[in-house]
Amino acid sequence: GAARVTVLGLVGRDWRAGRLRAELVRRAISTAGLCAGAGRVTPAYAKPVRRGSSGVEYEDPRLDFDNYAPPTAAEEARLIRRLERTWERVDALCVSDQLRLGSITPGVRARLIELARSGRKPVVIDSRDRIAGFTGPAILKPNELEAFRALSGAGRKPSLDPADRAGLALGFSALQKARVFMTAGAEGAFFAADGRVEHLPAVPAAPPLDIVGAGDAFLAALTLAL
Repeated sequence: GAARVTVLGLVGRDWRAGRLRAELVRRAISTAGLCAGAGRVTPAYAKPVRRGSSGVEYEDPRLDFDNYAPPTAAEEARLIRRLERTWERVDALCVSDQLRLGSITPGVRARLIELARSGRKPVVIDSRDRIAGFTGPAILKPNELEAFRALSGAGRKPSLDPADRAGLALGFSALQKARVFMTAGAEGAFFAADGRVEHLPAVPAAPPLDIVGAGDAFLAALTLAL
């Protein structure tokens, strides 16, 4: 239901950036917000499929392409300028912070929080390792492990029943002073805000399942719904 989509981020000057741009253009998604850095790697992971002589296909171990240094100060400044220009032209902003040394730098994170505080538009944020660094009025979308880590500092979550998950979502919402949509796999999601929590059941899905992109799909659908 989105009339127009644009993408922001920092890429390299490599074949993965070319492939990404081509796929975005094919889907009529604006690439004006992509910044190319001379020393950057376009992050990606690939799942090679091996085909045997009998026609059987199976996946080889995945291949990851990533950066080993953070963006430079100049690259961060360019990203923030693109973010500010884009902010004026969109109805909502999705933030997918999945990389240790990706586009969501400390400076970008601070500007995102400022934009969310303006209250003009929804800012919906998903962050693998830094969700605790974001606060309301941004809308936060952790999964249950990310929320548990933020609350407890522990790396591995315990087995949780629905009541525990509801309490986890409530606690995380109170800690971050934010509206929270916490995903919980086959249990669906838990919405928590202002001391209230609501369970949003998932639609049953039959296996085999590939969870790749599930959080991103939820992030996009949630933002469109809002």
